[in-house]
Amino acid sequence: MSDDQAFAAQKKPWWYMSARQIGVAAAFSGMALAVTLAHLIVPIPGLPGGGGMDPSEIIRTIGAALGGPSVGLVIGLFGSVSSISNVINHIPPAIFIGWVYKRIYNYPKTKRMIYWILSVAVYYYIGLVPSIAISTSIQYFKGLDMVVPMLVAVTPGITPEFIVTAIVTTIIWGALPEKYTKPLW
Repeated sequence: MSDDQAFAAQKKPWWYMSARQIGVAAAFSGMALAVTLAHLIVPIPGLPGGGGMDPSEIIRTIGAALGGPSVGLVIGLFGSVSSISNVINHIPPAIFIGWVYKRIYNYPKTKRMIYWILSVAVYYYIGLVPSIAISTSIQYFKGLDMVVPMLVAVTPGITPEFIVTAIVTTIIWGALPEKYTKPLW
């Protein structure tokens, strides 16, 4: 066995990235950043003030799920560089979605879709919403006193975005051939 074959057979650390993962990280980070910097908002009917959703969350969740936690880290970092709080808000949930997708991938497709929707709910409500509340409280109120009021304020506004992201990403996973939905790590 050559040294290259021996290296390929070794269990790699979570942060190791193959050439394919680097490509996924670059492509999805670039798309997420472009959408964020362009301030692209998809209107959601019925939201007060004509609000909408940032479609970069769809890009982040799909890219991180395909590439794994290391790609989630890169997408959370480089796909969100429009502001430091945006980076802080997106890294933990992107790493989570990259980690969890590999665990749910081997289930039958229907069960996997259900677990995917639950994972996106965790991405939003355990990862993204609390980190938004914490970073906003620190940035604008110079402390953690406003975290709970920020949680209460942010959650209703982000729920329509969660619903659209969960539906669109589930449709994408369901429509793609199986070989394109397999995690790369």
